[in-house]
Amino acid sequence: MTQSYRQSLSSSNTVAFPRLSAQLLQWTRVLTFLFILALALWPGYAELRPFGLPNIAPTRMLSLLLFGIVLITFFLSAEAQALFLKRLRENGKLLVLLVALYAFKGISALKSAHVGLAVVELIKLDVLLVFPVFFYALFALRGREDLRRIMLLLMLAGFLISIMALGEWVLKRNLVLSYLPISTPDSQMLSGSTGGFRDNVYRVQGPFAHPLALSEFLSAVLPIGIYLLLLSKNHWTRLLYGFSMVLMCAAIYLTRSRAGMGAVAFAVGLLFLVLILRWLRGSKNYVAQYLILLQIPALLCAMALTAYGYRDYFAGHSMEEQRSTSLRGQMLSKGLPLVAQNPIFGMGAGKGSDAVGIKTGRFTTTIDNYYLLLALDSGLPSTLLFIAVLWLMLATLWRLGKGRDRERSLMAAVLAVSILIFALHATIQALTSVFPILFVLFAMTLVLKEDAAAASATAPRGPLNV
Repeated sequence: MTQSYRQSLSSSNTVAFPRLSAQLLQWTRVLTFLFILALALWPGYAELRPFGLPNIAPTRMLSLLLFGIVLITFFLSAEAQALFLKRLRENGKLLVLLVALYAFKGISALKSAHVGLAVVELIKLDVLLVFPVFFYALFALRGREDLRRIMLLLMLAGFLISIMALGEWVLKRNLVLSYLPISTPDSQMLSGSTGGFRDNVYRVQGPFAHPLALSEFLSAVLPIGIYLLLLSKNHWTRLLYGFSMVLMCAAIYLTRSRAGMGAVAFAVGLLFLVLILRWLRGSKNYVAQYLILLQIPALLCAMALTAYGYRDYFAGHSMEEQRSTSLRGQMLSKGLPLVAQNPIFGMGAGKGSDAVGIKTGRFTTTIDNYYLLLALDSGLPSTLLFIAVLWLMLATLWRLGKGRDRERSLMAAVLAVSILIFALHATIQALTSVFPILFVLFAMTLVLKEDAAAASATAPRGPLNV
């Protein structure tokens, strides 16, 4: 009887643990999706102070909760553990680059004039948000279906944030700020940001700390909307995606960000060109191919002439816009000699902004170039490492985009354009509040690469394609 009891106990354990691990893995996926949505919607500058505890944010609390669930699932589920370790091994080059990058950032924090504050800021953003969302997504996502869900979540976030930004524009500009002079402290407080006005016109910022961060996020999500629109088979769904993209473009315009509008034009133009080239490669209508090939040089010339015609727009029409452009040039001219003086480990976190940046508040200074900020604070190797990470992701997506699977190819093109938009925005601002979304795109790239490898391994092989 004792032996039968032991056999029944052992059999019940072998059934219960797989069931428990499967449930935990499902919860991990759901919470990862919620975490990504919360990173987009929750204001990066908003923190809570319940019951006298230190300042906390729901996103960081959710990150800690996810860490516990991921850790338990990792040890209970042999399948999830094996897949996660396999993904780490296959992407060792990227992990080495990221570890080296954040090692330099850690040294920079220790060299700061305010070590405690610099370390806390590094923990709050990178340790609790940027790295975790990358590894959680790498652990939880399963195949292309989960990638579509992430894209839908980002599109939903873009739609909700656009509604929020348009409501903000109506309320703050038309109902509140019209009763106060723009130069008064009360109006600046109501605007919620020192970047709230340009040329006496209110700039929306949504849940972000600055209008440029809102513009960066929405312009990076816009290509995802194009992907969903093209692959949708339902007319009402297509109409909803199109309406959402119109709202996002309106919100980007209301940020008064020239870089944001340029990113929209860049994303639409580049994806249009990619779609044309993709169609040319797969179509057998040779007459249409020939006619379109004749039009591509004209299209490229038209795009170049349009960019040339709008050079004054990007340089700035008003005095304030021209001053903004001029200040970015001055930052580079002042910052590059300082990089040459401290090339390896930089000056320390915050010191670069103090030496080169412009004052944006009573106690804050800002550098409007993330690559320059990295080089000043953490050394030139950290900037090169960050560029290498971007290059590695773009090269991976370039290879995936050349495959014959239409959906995978389009998804790779969309992810590449979104990452490029982040990379271009980093040349004109150094805001890092949207970086967790960039690292979500990195994780999606690795999962898409795995999906392509799995499809290639299971594809039928004949005598001509062995």
